[in-house]
Amino acid sequence: MSDLTSVSHNERPLRVRSLRQSPFPALYFSTVTAPLSGAGASPPPLAGGQLSPGPLVARNTVLNVFGQLVPIAVGLVAIPIITRALGDARFGLLGLMWAVLGYFSVFDLGLGRATTKFVAERLAQRDDAAARRIATLSVACQTAVGIVGGAILAALVPSLVMSVLKVPDALRGEARAALLWLALSLPLVVLSLSLRGVLEATQRFDLVNLVRIPGSAATFLVPAIAAPLGTGLPGIVVLLLGVRILTCWATAVAIRRALPGFRWELRASWAALRPLLSYGGWVTVSNFVSPLLTYLERFVLGSIAGLAAVAYYTAPYEAVNRLLILPASLSTALFPAVSGAGAGQQAHAQQLLGRSVRYLLLAMAAPVVLVIAFPRELLTVWLGATFAAHGADAVRILAAGILVNGLAHLPYVYLLGQGRPDVPAKFHLLELPLERPVARGRVRRQRGRAGVDAAGHGGRRPPLRSRVAARTRVPPSATRTPRRPRGCGRGRSRCPGHWRRRLARATGGPAHRARGGHRVRVRAVRVVGCA
Repeated sequence: MSDLTSVSHNERPLRVRSLRQSPFPALYFSTVTAPLSGAGASPPPLAGGQLSPGPLVARNTVLNVFGQLVPIAVGLVAIPIITRALGDARFGLLGLMWAVLGYFSVFDLGLGRATTKFVAERLAQRDDAAARRIATLSVACQTAVGIVGGAILAALVPSLVMSVLKVPDALRGEARAALLWLALSLPLVVLSLSLRGVLEATQRFDLVNLVRIPGSAATFLVPAIAAPLGTGLPGIVVLLLGVRILTCWATAVAIRRALPGFRWELRASWAALRPLLSYGGWVTVSNFVSPLLTYLERFVLGSIAGLAAVAYYTAPYEAVNRLLILPASLSTALFPAVSGAGAGQQAHAQQLLGRSVRYLLLAMAAPVVLVIAFPRELLTVWLGATFAAHGADAVRILAAGILVNGLAHLPYVYLLGQGRPDVPAKFHLLELPLERPVARGRVRRQRGRAGVDAAGHGGRRPPLRSRVAARTRVPPSATRTPRRPRGCGRGRSRCPGHWRRRLARATGGPAHRARGGHRVRVRAVRVVGCA
């Protein structure tokens, strides 16, 4: 019998402990769950007292937002303390080490997402043995890959210190020791992503955030406490290594609490590992290419308009980008719900996607309109009149792009939940070679102009509804708009049906994650480069 389907008759079946059975009642946000439940028919409540998917996704979204805002607030308080205690050079080195660790976390190989999807599917099918084996196999695989990544990072330490980071002579010994400890912590970082993927598959985001909030806050609190006491960078990294060990242990305990009777069961086989690696490989492509598309325009802008223009663009972009906390939180909560939807719940999953898009639009509309209406005033209060003079127009366009990009999170995770991570990855690969020449050409053409007309931007890209609905299992009604998009009568290339056919021919299946916000960012680069 297959490793993924065999179940012993004397095994106690796994049942996800619901939030109503949770020992953490303070995290029960019952007042925010009504909107996503919708007015239409909903599936019956889940076994064990769980909520139906709509209210559960809504509450999990609130938990995720809370889980992201708390560490940000801690960081705002702690970073000035760390800066004063370490000094500019050491703090800059600490920030670079955080960046190196974030980049090397690509050794996750997309298995965190793959774990969430496949474990959620097996739990929905009540295939307990398969859920255990997938979870164990993924954790073991990611741990091995993390060890390899840590070894590679350790081997690169001399080059990083001498050539890449160009650390001053006085700090090279300290930097070398800190980076070696950082390499030792990389397997734990990758392992924590896999364990979190298992926990997210149970949709117990109260436990996810109960572990994540202290761990993320400790990233700032540990250096804020240790640095004033005279601890150097190697000591701080060692303390953070201890925090990651505790985080992995706490996540493993939370998995046992969410899945009573769960045990780790390793039966390695290529048949079980192949779908995980195939799925995770496409996710890795998107995870690798998407940051390049996001940050490439800064290098283009700097090479043409100078570093000052990069500053005028980067600071507003990073501020406006914080609006993505809400769509990121909602998409994280939506992903296991969509992944676990069986054949009999596809219609409800599609309705859940449509309602999520509409309510996310309502939630993001107010702050986006505020930023678009008062960019100069907001920048003046935050960064001063100079930044406001150069960056106000860019902020307007970036805010509109963030709105489109935020809405695109939801069809993206829907495609992942339906087992099609290849579709957004292919579009990312197609877009990558075009990004640099397009960005350079637009910045060069617009130099010397005072502004850019962004109003015509939307008519030259397929509407979001079309990109979501094109040949997917999402019916157009799931993401319907109240009226026909403007411009459909002025040319066949602008019509939703035409874009659905083009995307279908290009992919042979579902549409990709909408990246309208990316092209809007190119417009914003043009504005800053002309200022």
